Amino acid sequence: MNIPVRKLAPTLIGASSATLDGELQLSFLDRSSTSSHFTDLILVYEAVAGEPPEDPAELIRTGMTRALVPYYPVAGRIFPSAADGELVVTCSSGGAGGVWFVEAAAGCSLKDANYLEPPLLISKEQLLPESSFREEERVTNTFMMQITRFRCGGVSVGISFNHILFDGVGAGQFTRAVADMARGLPVPAVEPIWHRESLDGKQNYPRKLVSSLKPLPGLEDDVAIDIPQSTVNQIKQQCMTENGRECTTFQVAAAVLWRCRARAIGGIGESRLQHHLVFVADIRRLILKELPAGGEGYYGNCIYHMRVSAPQDIVAEAPITEIVELIGEAKAGVEAKVWRFINGDGEEDPGKLPVEYGAVYVTDWRGLGFSEVDFGWGKPRSVVPLRDFSCFSLCNLLKPPPPRDGVRLFGNLVLKEHADAFLHEVKAFSTS
Repeated sequence: MNIPVRKLAPTLIGASSATLDGELQLSFLDRSSTSSHFTDLILVYEAVAGEPPEDPAELIRTGMTRALVPYYPVAGRIFPSAADGELVVTCSSGGAGGVWFVEAAAGCSLKDANYLEPPLLISKEQLLPESSFREEERVTNTFMMQITRFRCGGVSVGISFNHILFDGVGAGQFTRAVADMARGLPVPAVEPIWHRESLDGKQNYPRKLVSSLKPLPGLEDDVAIDIPQSTVNQIKQQCMTENGRECTTFQVAAAVLWRCRARAIGGIGESRLQHHLVFVADIRRLILKELPAGGEGYYGNCIYHMRVSAPQDIVAEAPITEIVELIGEAKAGVEAKVWRFINGDGEEDPGKLPVEYGAVYVTDWRGLGFSEVDFGWGKPRSVVPLRDFSCFSLCNLLKPPPPRDGVRLFGNLVLKEHADAFLHEVKAFSTS
């Protein structure tokens, strides 16, 4: 299906009043190899009570220009420092800084485009702003946005953010600030703080870029599979009965994903084949507690990659409650590993992650705040990650669109040849 999208030329949005100039230091977590990429997503808004405001683009533009006053580093550019070559944010209120913004119109309704559910009926390049820029221009930017209007009155908001400046929580915080100001709030609900120079570690991540990894041929396109809340609750009750401990929805969803994936791909002839579950831990509460207000408002990188590994026969055949327990044990060890790493005596380098078919990466997007972004016409129907990343299997945990409940597995989860078997395994959980 070839749905046309007409884009206007990008415009540069600056702060509505004067801001500070100069270079701002990034933290060692910002400068890590695992942060050297852009993250893309779209927020999908259905028309409410007829249509959104007459000019939603102007509403967002106004919110952006006001939000860029307290969040002025977002209007900066990322360059190596002339002093030591380390990446810094260069801010210049009177220079070429600002956020690139694109307006677009689609020649269909959201329903015609299946509400931008996977597989996309409109290419990601048409829904995101970054295709308008050359690579050397794009990588120095921190945040870009595109609003696309649909004939039904619905809109999508495409976002590309530079992971060097934000992690997911930080990017969600800034996007909500734009929405706060678009709705007319005098200041953002969360006051931003910088303080990147306060975070330093004796051991730095390696500088190898994620983009240098080799693709894993044959991965399926992104799919969305929903696990009903009734299934989540049933497994939680099993865990309480058998393990004597409560568990989280993340543990349940990750365990179902890991178990079903192992069963679908099989042991490839080896019952002791190692499977790896890599997940992103938010470590704000650990490393920001000495900052003002306990670090509330900090929007830089505060993530640490954790890994739990087990052989094929354990992941595929052990009771689901045991898989949940393995993941819980790994989560419980985050604090000790983080401090050992920061102090330079950690045994594992979280920047050296397994890149093989036996590994699946899980990142929980349900708490990033994107599903709460209200520019003035309500919260989004759905949040849709977009990427062309095929080096390993990556799963985002999302909130399903209403009226569905539970948790959504979204990503390129298995090779195409294993896709049907994986779906069968997940559905078996939902009907058991």
